[in-house]
Amino acid sequence: MSRRDRFLLFAAGFETALAILAVILGLLFRINPAGTLRFDWYAIGWGLGAVAPALLLFGMVDSLPLEPLRRIRRLLHTTLGQTFAACHPLELLVLAALAGIGEELLFRGFFQVWLGQWGYWTGIIGASVLFGLAHAVTPTYAVLAALMGLYFGFLFDLQDPPNVLIPILTHAIYDWIAFLWIAREVRRESAEYDRVGDET
Repeated sequence: MSRRDRFLLFAAGFETALAILAVILGLLFRINPAGTLRFDWYAIGWGLGAVAPALLLFGMVDSLPLEPLRRIRRLLHTTLGQTFAACHPLELLVLAALAGIGEELLFRGFFQVWLGQWGYWTGIIGASVLFGLAHAVTPTYAVLAALMGLYFGFLFDLQDPPNVLIPILTHAIYDWIAFLWIAREVRRESAEYDRVGDET
């Protein structure tokens, strides 16, 4: 099995496990993490439209010349870049969809609803902090992930009652575009490296 295949299998299994964990926690605490999932055009429209602000944050991380952000870029490129570059875009789409479903069912569908029993802000901030901690590969990345979790939390509450479809769509499409961008950047860097090597 190739490195790419191992990565896809592990990542898909991990994101699926998060969805299963959400269901198990839901059974223990009598909360259905998919209970707020409703398909309607309002949710679909917001889920798609809300991708743009999320991509602005990604663009900032990718372009600002700050050392903590450069460290995140290097980490993403070295740990995931080559594998992403070896994947077909549809494979990355499936992976992004699983991430959107698994993570949003757990952090918004369960944790935000559960913590929300102690108040609106307790729910949205608590779930966002947990989301950041789950992505704490660096301190800066944890903070950025928590901010993104806060954004997803507000999207979850856009409808009354809340609808987890909105953050699922935004999260999945954002991840897919980010995966494709990282893969593109790694391919470009590899091509430049090869070109310089040929010239020397």
